[in-house]
Amino acid sequence: MKKILYILLFVPLLLLAQNENPCYSINDFITQQNNANPPISYQLSVGWNMVGYTGSSENSGIVNQINTALSNDATVENTFQVIKNVSGQFWSSAFAQISDFTQGEGYMMYVISETAPSLSFNSAINIPEIIGCTDCTALNFNIWATLNDESCNYDSDGDGVPDSEEVVGCQDEGACDYDITATDSGECFYAQDGYDCEGSITAEIGDIIEGGYLFYLDESGTRGLVAAQEDMNGTFDWGCLNQTVDNANGMTIGTGYQNTLDIINFGCTSEYSGLIAAQACIDYQYEGYNDWFLPSIDELLQMYNSIGNGGSGNIGSFENSAYWSSTESNNNALVADINFNNGYSSHSWKNSTMNVRPIRAIGNWIEGCTDESACNYNSEVNLPNSTLCEYPEQSYDCDGNITEYVIGMEAEGGIVFYVDETGEHGLVAALEDLGHYEWGSIGVVIDGAIGTSIGTGYQNTIAIVNQGCIPQNNGKIAAQAALDYETSIYDDWYLPSKDELFEIYNTIGEMLVQGDMDCIGSCTWYWSSSQLNSESVWVRKMDSGGSTLGYGDEEFKVHPIRSF
Repeated sequence: MKKILYILLFVPLLLLAQNENPCYSINDFITQQNNANPPISYQLSVGWNMVGYTGSSENSGIVNQINTALSNDATVENTFQVIKNVSGQFWSSAFAQISDFTQGEGYMMYVISETAPSLSFNSAINIPEIIGCTDCTALNFNIWATLNDESCNYDSDGDGVPDSEEVVGCQDEGACDYDITATDSGECFYAQDGYDCEGSITAEIGDIIEGGYLFYLDESGTRGLVAAQEDMNGTFDWGCLNQTVDNANGMTIGTGYQNTLDIINFGCTSEYSGLIAAQACIDYQYEGYNDWFLPSIDELLQMYNSIGNGGSGNIGSFENSAYWSSTESNNNALVADINFNNGYSSHSWKNSTMNVRPIRAIGNWIEGCTDESACNYNSEVNLPNSTLCEYPEQSYDCDGNITEYVIGMEAEGGIVFYVDETGEHGLVAALEDLGHYEWGSIGVVIDGAIGTSIGTGYQNTIAIVNQGCIPQNNGKIAAQAALDYETSIYDDWYLPSKDELFEIYNTIGEMLVQGDMDCIGSCTWYWSSSQLNSESVWVRKMDSGGSTLGYGDEEFKVHPIRSF
């Protein structure tokens, strides 16, 4: 209640100062009052002292209240022996009847320290903590706030709308994305000429849009085809006489683009050292549009029926009678064409010369791959382009997973050199040699290390290491070196058996020899894990495939393998 009264007493003074300085707040008032009414300092003396308490009880407990007020880092315990109030109650470090001071009362304090400190009870005004915006440049500046809570709201652009309430959006009523609630101007989206805001084509058949005459509009009204405004200058042959172009037989609307690409990619050339019809369309440019192509037979017929002589008065200004299509007639010498005098469709020889009228697709055509075996097949594509199709590498699926293990492929940490009859398991050789090592165990026949066939190398290696074979010189034996070998993923390598070494030579030896690595084919001998007797071990030479016997204290190269 006292704090509320304090604030009420300060209101007139604070409002007066606010009129003179708009940034003046309760914090400024408190600072001024505290500076004008500094804490009362009282020098204590040894023995009894009579002191009036003028502070507050916010620091509850006598210890906290006095420790806050004492100078020279003194503490209540080493400064006072006893403190008594006017009622005779007392406090000491051992026993206390009073627990805190009461503002406005006097206390007898017995000082025991040889150097008595001073005592400064806080007589400044205590204002309750009020949270709010303390920045006077903000719209919600609170003159009564003593602690900033980061709630300040500003008007950065000076339009009278707080930043937190600003709505950035298009303010042009003529735009597609006009936002009636926008208070700040943002980017606007406008419909293209000939389109509405939803992307539907508003142009009509025969209108000029995006460089050509609109001659086809699908049922959704979102995509169409336009024909160039004039015939191309000159006549062209189709090319590829006596050759059948793969997949250039599309007839329907939407297939002309793929036909044209197939003709170009097939490498068709003119019989007359000029441009073929498809290439002429690909090269055509008009008003910045450069994606023209040779129409299919149905696209040509649509053109005739809508803007040609079969339509309303030859809107497209077709000056010639016959025009090439991009549709091959399932024959290596014939191509479909249309006579624009009567709309008659026929088949002409590829080395004939005819006129060309390029077309282009407009609107919401989806270009992409329509091959279901491709990784990026898209069932929604209506403008096929096989050049965009992406296929997995051989023996891999579209996610990069191995579908078939093939000799010579890099997989499972090495190079595959053996695949079993299931096709799912086999052996790989490491991508590097490990250097020269002794085999060890001279004069000892190791049980379990005599296997020579494919699949026995691991057991041989374990048996050798368990035998405790040691080299004559310092270092490791061959089997231990192979067993200790690790790559970033695999740590289950071992020394190959005699037949496993031979399989490496027969399958991938030449490939490794021609590689950049210090590999199996370095014209040196390699240890197997197959022991013949107590003195001899099978070794093999990788440049020729020859095998012989080595002694355990000789040093030959080691190339680890692993199974998968």
